[in-house]
Amino acid sequence: MTGTQEQKDRVVHHLRSCNYCHTNQRIAKSKHDAEQFMPVIHRMAKYYADGTAISNDNKRGHAARIQEPGRVKLLEETPNWGANPTMPRTEVADFFAMNNLSGGKTTWPYELKTSARPTGAGTRLIITEWDIPTAGISTHDSAIDKNGMLWFTDESSQYLARFDTKTAAFKEYKMPAVPQGIIPGTRDVLTDDDGNVWFPMRNEKGESQLAKFDPRTEQVSWVEGVSAQFITLAPDGKIFAAWR
Repeated sequence: MTGTQEQKDRVVHHLRSCNYCHTNQRIAKSKHDAEQFMPVIHRMAKYYADGTAISNDNKRGHAARIQEPGRVKLLEETPNWGANPTMPRTEVADFFAMNNLSGGKTTWPYELKTSARPTGAGTRLIITEWDIPTAGISTHDSAIDKNGMLWFTDESSQYLARFDTKTAAFKEYKMPAVPQGIIPGTRDVLTDDDGNVWFPMRNEKGESQLAKFDPRTEQVSWVEGVSAQFITLAPDGKIFAAWR
């Protein structure tokens, strides 16, 4: 795209970048000028970035979710776009209008380039795909346990599932529901040596709290006092939890 590297970095390299939820194709093919982009940017900033708008057919099964009222108020009061580094929304609008089809343009002011195709050893692989039983699942993370079961979560619903890598069979589990108005979702996932599955999950207060699932009893329990977005397992078996 046209622009300085600093402009591109400030638009793309932060938590609330546009392509966290959709590709930049939507921006490039739009015809908004900078002024028309401003209400779009204000509206987009209020959506919870759940990464589910990745298709272009609007049939992913997840409606866009507005963030919590307190978060929306904060976003309405800031003139900037992004978390770090920030960029004034007016500059974001100017950058988008410079790189889309506004002003009667019929093509882009830059050449669309594809990455070089792999050759040699880079082509010697096989990718096999399976359809997840529940349509619209936006997987956040996955982990394989000691028995070869692949466990995965959903960014946008109270959901946990496993995939048997030997038989290609799925099994899905519904997690405790959250009240209306609370954004649901399960995040990072890991398994311990005892076969337990650990992951952060939204609770009834809207917090992302560490949870434990026992595959033997199919029961889930909360770890009181531990909020998390990302988790990892240390060699000694301790779980580290963090926020970004």
